[in-house]
Amino acid sequence: MKDKTTPQKRIFFIDNLRGISIIAMMIIHATAYFLKDKTAYFIWDNLEWAVPVFVFCSFYVLFEKNLEFKRDQLIAFYKKRLKRLILLYYLFLI
Repeated sequence: MKDKTTPQKRIFFIDNLRGISIIAMMIIHATAYFLKDKTAYFIWDNLEWAVPVFVFCSFYVLFEKNLEFKRDQLIAFYKKRLKRLILLYYLFLI
């Protein structure tokens, strides 16, 4: 069992993979409108690996943390995430 008082070390390889896959997903979303263009389609088609890599890295980090949630903590966590995501969602809509 991991000691909860010591901070966990970051795995920079996983962080780098997540960053690269986020950039690749942004490119996928940006080129999705232009799929009739051969170059855009080529880029879009060759970056399809980004979503599985991002999901794998996110779950790896989640399961590596060894978290114990109580119901109140879980509700507070989801409220905080929802507030942050809704703000970004409405900023994007504007």
